Amino acid sequence: MNEAAKTTGFVLVAGLMLALAVLTFWANQPPQISDFSNVGQPFFENFSGGNQAESLEVFALDAAGKQRQFSVKKSNGLWTIPSHYNYPAEAAERLASTAASLIGLTREALAGRLPSEHERLGVVDPTSDAASDPEAAGTRLVLKDRTGEVLVDFIVGKKLDATADRGGADPFKDKSLQTRYYVRRSDENQTYQVGLQLELSTKFTDWIDERLLGIESRQLKTLTVDQYELREQALDPLGQQVRLTMIPGTILEFSRENGFGPWNLAGMNADTETMDASKINNFTNTVTGLKIAGVRPKYRYEKQQLLTADLKLNRIPELEQNPEAFELALTKMQQELSEYGFNVAPNPKNQEELMLVSEQGELTFGTEQGIRYYLNFGKPVTGDEAAIEIGSSGSSGQSADPANPAADKKQPDAATDQVPEPPSGAIKNRYVMIRVVADPTLLGPEPTQPVEPKKPEPPAGYTPAVEKTPEEKAAAEKAAAEKAAAEKANAGAQEGAAETAKSDQDTPRDPAFVAHDQAMAEYEQLKATYELDQLKYADEVKARQEQIKTTETLIRELNERYGAWFYVVSGDDLSSLDVERSDFVQPKAAPDLGQPGAAPSLPPRPEIRFDDDEK
Repeated sequence: MNEAAKTTGFVLVAGLMLALAVLTFWANQPPQISDFSNVGQPFFENFSGGNQAESLEVFALDAAGKQRQFSVKKSNGLWTIPSHYNYPAEAAERLASTAASLIGLTREALAGRLPSEHERLGVVDPTSDAASDPEAAGTRLVLKDRTGEVLVDFIVGKKLDATADRGGADPFKDKSLQTRYYVRRSDENQTYQVGLQLELSTKFTDWIDERLLGIESRQLKTLTVDQYELREQALDPLGQQVRLTMIPGTILEFSRENGFGPWNLAGMNADTETMDASKINNFTNTVTGLKIAGVRPKYRYEKQQLLTADLKLNRIPELEQNPEAFELALTKMQQELSEYGFNVAPNPKNQEELMLVSEQGELTFGTEQGIRYYLNFGKPVTGDEAAIEIGSSGSSGQSADPANPAADKKQPDAATDQVPEPPSGAIKNRYVMIRVVADPTLLGPEPTQPVEPKKPEPPAGYTPAVEKTPEEKAAAEKAAAEKAAAEKANAGAQEGAAETAKSDQDTPRDPAFVAHDQAMAEYEQLKATYELDQLKYADEVKARQEQIKTTETLIRELNERYGAWFYVVSGDDLSSLDVERSDFVQPKAAPDLGQPGAAPSLPPRPEIRFDDDEK
């Protein structure tokens, strides 16, 4: 081998050794130094204030591994829930605190670099097709501005153990240790430890005021339970024509004077029966505590309800000018009511009026605010959480426009919301319709206008009594005293003259004049009382008018809220509303009078002993 070949060989070996050394060097370097360089940096630099966010979306997997999505969006200054037919989101504090907690959110410590670690840390994207394990998938939160630009998009994974990766620090001394999670941006693989103070939920009722009525039991003054049933009876063999029949049920009518008074039940015999106060109190608490489990939008034409709160057809000129559209709209409304377990029929007491009837009766109650609530209970709703909240179809489109078929969008169908009937005795959620009307009688009796007293007429020839001045009274008293002294000295001779003089001096007034004076004195007192009562009456009338005005405003707000929705109410509450008269009324215990005709028993007398008894 010549020298050139040897040199070339040495060079190749040296190059190979150098390459191997370089590879060894890089292989032993700390991995991805840039991953650690992000520690302490904000996740989203452009998000600086909660008022930037106009929409919020939360994605997660439920216990069965099914993807759940929940969204909240700001529209015309109000937060609504697009995933639930744009129902108003009333959890303003939750929205504000969620946005505020994300401002300046930073990466605190690197927990993992590779996608293979996502499952262990619980930060698998729940929106990915591969996500199926609820334990491995995290909760994804997305905030966007009004233009749809993403402000925040990250995935919250498992919660760290209070002392994990912190050298065994005492969690009771450092509260931040209890709220640390594994977190990663959805567009990054690196996972970090982050301290968070927010509550992420895809549950509908966590973002609304789930109280159906929003009133207290002490506000109730009347309560009526009418447990009739609505059944369909076929009029032809094919069942194409049906007739609705109301099957009467238990009717319970409760009332009381005010929110703190005892309840009375119509038809109760106070001499032989007594009301169980705890039972009626529990019942009223259940009524006022009814909770929303789901919602469905009512059919609308051009964003207007066809049926008003007082069960009258809304006069929509465009609809009335189009008979075909009008008939179609009425048909859709009637079908929707029937599918949910309701219907509208003429009132038997007044055929010109309509009444709302429902499959499972109704509950009516009046409040001290002068508002009467009507709750009609329709068909049962069963299924998983999504089926109860929005219907299994998951549709969130707006109501169809019968005058514009091209604008027709898929509507939630009550029939598709149902699943096979649960076993007998199972708790059922139900559809509920609510409407409110004014009832001024609940405000108490109207103020009574005071009657002005009548001024007495003076008798004929009446002259008022002359009122003497103090000086004249003093002079007359002095003269009378001097005269009395003189008369006493010469009593015998002057007695007749003294009586005559006294008669001349104290001439009595006409009795009719005296009676009129007394009547006028009483009149002046009555008139003063009347004027005070007039002022009080004016104040009471003004207060009642203001209360009625406030009530009317509240009724408009309530009907605007309730008028657009069918509600689904929890079956747990409804089971407590299935009551009978015997649940509230008990017979009074008969007094213990002993045996008939027997003398009342006396306590035993103490034994009396005498000294002779010992002998």
